[in-house]
This record gives sequence, structure tokens and C-alpha cells, in this order.
Amino acid sequence: MYIKSFLSLLLFFSFSFSLEVCYKGYYVFFPVIVNCINYKQKKVEAYAFSTPLGSLFKKVRYEGNSRYTYENSILIPKQFYFTQQEGKHKYIHNYIFKENTIFYEKRHYKFQNNKYIFKEKKQKTFKTKEIFFDPFTSSIYLYKVIKNKKSGYIPIFYDGRFYKVPYKVEKKEKINIDGKIYKTQKVFLNPEFKSRGLLKPTGNWYLWIDENLNIPIKMQVRFTIGSFKLVLKSLKLEEKMKVSEYHKQGLKNFVEDENLSGYELLGEAKEKVHKVRCFIKKEDGKIIDAKFNASKRCKKLLAIADLACEKIKENESININFDEILQFFKDEKEQDKMKARLEIVKKAVLGG
Repeated sequence: MYIKSFLSLLLFFSFSFSLEVCYKGYYVFFPVIVNCINYKQKKVEAYAFSTPLGSLFKKVRYEGNSRYTYENSILIPKQFYFTQQEGKHKYIHNYIFKENTIFYEKRHYKFQNNKYIFKEKKQKTFKTKEIFFDPFTSSIYLYKVIKNKKSGYIPIFYDGRFYKVPYKVEKKEKINIDGKIYKTQKVFLNPEFKSRGLLKPTGNWYLWIDENLNIPIKMQVRFTIGSFKLVLKSLKLEEKMKVSEYHKQGLKNFVEDENLSGYELLGEAKEKVHKVRCFIKKEDGKIIDAKFNASKRCKKLLAIADLACEKIKENESININFDEILQFFKDEKEQDKMKARLEIVKKAVLGG
């Protein structure tokens, strides 16, 4: 499997807004490749290219996209399109996922006489009884599943083959990137892909996945030519989401009363039929978690309270920017109702 594929396999975000993440890959101490991933609503776009030093190994450029959807809160791949260029060879992958069927096509071109000449086309239809993801969408699955399941496997379809890549969350770890501290989970992967090319994966891989952003901050991967280290270089986030899209991803911080052992009541607020209570858990005087419960009849209230708890955990403080929460849901209709629900949550967090 090539470096573009493995990066997009790893990079996950189930956001419905736009997030662009860029990495620089190092071989020993030398930067050899730049990679960027753009997560959009139900779509992942990605590209990678070798630096001038990296081109000494072999000139590479990869780009592609995948489309996915949710059915009854289950992640479903729809289509994968990927152009893979390495040296004089170029391959174009096109997979269509429909119910229990995968339609696979791969075209091979070779650069001759200053242009790419078509060489070969492979086509095949595969039947499967379970869901397998393309390399891009499988990254979304990984970062979602580790929230609740600390070990298992990632089902992947790539280049006409089915894989089940084992993973395991090893520990929590703080990572310093350019002076910024990220709280991460260190995840172990062991991919064994039967693929051709310069960058065939082998051995153990490690990802440090930020607990708030749900993306890798650092990666350590190994190929037949040696180990690579990849580090976060830039992150651009355009936040906007509808309440219905937020609920499709699942509420992260809603909890029933019987599951609040170890939490203390932060505050509660009520406005007519709408009621919300916020709870926090502390360790050594610091807030390490935040939860809430509320009347389930209002999805706007639930989404705002859930996001407020995320902000409290991120800041380790109740002093959060409530305007950012409203901005996050700027695509939602009835903004006057959003503001009213925000005020209820604000009272529960800050009192008064």
C-alpha cells in the first residue's frame, strides 16, 4: 500500500464541517513527503507529494476522495476514487460500494514519450456479508470506534483484497508539537497489506490521536525501506453543522442519573418544559470530564449541552466561549430558538 493510502486510512474525522489537516513525513531526520487531508460533509479528500529530497527515492504524487453516508447511525462507504502516481507509473482506482456488493476497477498507465499511455484495466465485482471500508473511510471508522472499543480490527477493502487490520489503544499520553500540548491516545496498528511499490507497510505502527480533535498528532510507521515519522504541521477548521448532523454522530456526554458515580453537580436550569443539569468530575483539583442530562424532547438543547461539555473538557474549566457554540451551529435554522436553548445551558454551567 502506498503512503497516500495509508495516511488517509489512518486519518479520521466524522465531522460534517470542513477540516484540513497537513503533515510532514520524515525518513530518519529528513523531510520526504507532505500530506494533506480535507474532511467535508460525507466526503474525504486527500493528496500527497514528495519533497525535493523525497524525490531522490522516487517521485510520488497521490490524490483522491471517498464518499460515505450514515444509515441508522452506521457508517457506510459509497465510493472511492484514487490516483496513485509513483515514478513513471500511474494507477487510478475506482470502487463503488452498493449494499453487499463492491464494484472494483483499476487502470494502469505508464509515462512514455512525454505522456501517460494506457496499459491495462482490471474490473471485478465482489460480494461481502459485512461492511468493509475503503482506505479513506476506514480512518473515520477507526477514530470513532476507539472511543468505546479499545481493541479490535478495521475492515478494509483495497486493491481487490479484503483486510482486517488489528488495532489496540495502549495508553494516554501528552504530546508536545511546536510548543502546544495535545492530550492523546496512543494506538497500535499492525497492517499486513499484500501490495507492490516502494512503500510497502510492515511491522508495528503507532498513532497518537488527539482526544478532542479526533485526529493523529503524530504517527510512527514502518515500511520495507525503514521507519517514517509524521508530525502535524497545520490544521484549518471551518466549523458549521446542523443539529440533525450532530445527533447522527451520537451524543458524547449525555448520561443518566444512575451513571453519575464520582461526578458532582455543576448546576441546573429550567425554562418551561426544557431542563438541563451539568456535572463534572475532578482529579487533583482539575476538571477531567463533563456530563449532562436533559429533557430528551429538544434536540437543539441536547446538542448545545453536549458541545458545552466538550468545551469544558477541552479547557479543563467552566469558563468557555459560549458564542463559539452558537457559531458552530450557524447553519441551523431558527437561530432565535438556538440562542434561547444556549441561555439555558449557560445558566446550568455558570449559575444564575
